[in-house]
Amino acid sequence: MSNPNGKGNAENGKENEMITSSEIIKSVGVVAAAVGFAAWGICKIMGSSVDENNKKLMKKPGADGYMNREDFEKNPKDYFRDLHGKK
Repeated sequence: MSNPNGKGNAENGKENEMITSSEIIKSVGVVAAAVGFAAWGICKIMGSSVDENNKKLMKKPGADGYMNREDFEKNPKDYFRDLHGKK
């Protein structure tokens, strides 16, 4: 059978190969973008929190919520005394 485009089989093979290569390149790009987005998300989840004044936050020990890390590190004894009620 003859090719309706008038091209030989060798040229058709190269054209199909180019389409396949471009599809592979697109797929690799999509996968790379997905991996990058996932890495960014993990960094946001695992990274330290920062408040509006760019101070590091930490989860409150023994309580729900977050607090300023610097305040806790200065005097953790007072934090726990206040948490469990003053005696």
